[in-house]
Amino acid sequence: LSVKVTHLLTDFIFANVAPGLTQRLQAMEAAITPNSQLLLKKGRRLTEQTLDSCQLRRVASAERRLDVKYLCTHLKKWDLLGKEFDLATLMQLLLFAKHLEPEVTKMELKRHPMEVNYDEFERLLLGISFHMYKQAPREEPFEEFLGETLDDIYKKAGVLVEVKK
Repeated sequence: LSVKVTHLLTDFIFANVAPGLTQRLQAMEAAITPNSQLLLKKGRRLTEQTLDSCQLRRVASAERRLDVKYLCTHLKKWDLLGKEFDLATLMQLLLFAKHLEPEVTKMELKRHPMEVNYDEFERLLLGISFHMYKQAPREEPFEEFLGETLDDIYKKAGVLVEVKK
């Protein structure tokens, strides 16, 4: 049975699905620039707090991981899922976040495929911002849009509060 399943996957499913998906994931690699990496590095603490705020319970000894089910709930609260992108697009963004290799046929299996850790969550936020940036024509550079999007998400998550004078 496993030979037949492998044959089905490699010869039919991967042959038809993988090229288009790989192309979309490779296009998202354009979001990874030195300036966007620097911006993500500066906001790392807020990104970690955002992921922590999405969790129902926290175990101090365990690696922090957020189940995609709870992630979807918060993406809806932040007016992203359903407004800026749909569930199918979110799955592509999760593939981008979880795998550094954009070639679908070369991706390795993940132990927790439906959970994101801090690094994956950070990369997911980058992917979400890039997707939104490409959806509508904008004058501003991507890094500026990324900063605004991250600030908006941090505020909606309650980890970044504006100080009124």
